[in-house]
Amino acid sequence: IEPVRTLPLYFSFIPTRLLLLIKTPLSMTPIYTNRLVGVAARGNKKVKPGVSVEEYLSMRHISYRPGSAGSGPSSAVDKFIEASNLQLDIALEVSSFAIIPSAFAGTEMVTTIPSRILSFIPERKNLLTFEVPFENPEFEVSMAWSPLADNDVEHRWFRELVQQQMQAVFTQK
Repeated sequence: IEPVRTLPLYFSFIPTRLLLLIKTPLSMTPIYTNRLVGVAARGNKKVKPGVSVEEYLSMRHISYRPGSAGSGPSSAVDKFIEASNLQLDIALEVSSFAIIPSAFAGTEMVTTIPSRILSFIPERKNLLTFEVPFENPEFEVSMAWSPLADNDVEHRWFRELVQQQMQAVFTQK
């Protein structure tokens, strides 16, 4: 009997420009492009077309923090907001994008998230999206992994499968 060889299938999807800041050597491949979008509960009276920076900053925000809310690392969205020199009034931190629609219920809070995340939120019909009032260039999201797995046949097969599936999901309309 041949022993089962396992190589962890660790990889992550992170904006490419943030991956380039990481000191640990990583292998990566681009998966898709994305933009930030403002989101609120449908019927939020504070959100109207052409939200100004002042209006946006005066709103109470829900912030996504990966890991545990309140203690998780800054998200990619946080880094974009910080780079724009904006200070948001954070009313609530959540650790999952799936929580956001429920968190909006009965409030006038807003959030800023990568637009493609909306594809995975079943309650998106109850959400209102709006353009964020700051520079919002498209950004590339890449899959990253340890270079130790570059030549591993199974890892490469799985990465290619994930890449194909992610691109298929995001090119459907």
